[in-house]
Amino acid sequence: MTLKEVRTELLEQHEALRRLIADASTALTEWTRGEVPRERFRRALDAINEALESHNDREEALLRGVIAKVDAWGPAREEIMNERHLEEHEDLVGALIVAADAPDARAAAPVVAIVFKRILEHMGREESAFLRRDVLRDDDEPFEVDAFGG
Repeated sequence: MTLKEVRTELLEQHEALRRLIADASTALTEWTRGEVPRERFRRALDAINEALESHNDREEALLRGVIAKVDAWGPAREEIMNERHLEEHEDLVGALIVAADAPDARAAAPVVAIVFKRILEHMGREESAFLRRDVLRDDDEPFEVDAFGG
């Protein structure tokens, strides 16, 4: 698998997670209004949980040992990836489980808002630190660095 293919796959998974988060947010709003049963919200959180765990496993498998070798900054990037990376993933999954068990929609809402924000921030950090096209690219792939780092 080329580095470009790795980057593309992981970024596609991030977009899928963003769509699942949007769906769960809608389900929470509808549950709050009494328009859908709690189970709809729980299924949406379960889908995020499954996608997040799958993504985390895939990300670890694809990037372990690769990031350190991509350029002079690779070792620092790998340290960022490893530093609390697994622990943060576990925390997010645990928080999703807590949110799914909330007694009512109003109790779930603040927990969900924090968890979703953390997931989105986590993906943003990954995208800016080691999923950039100037980091995960094949040697023959041309690129231009823009003012925001690629």
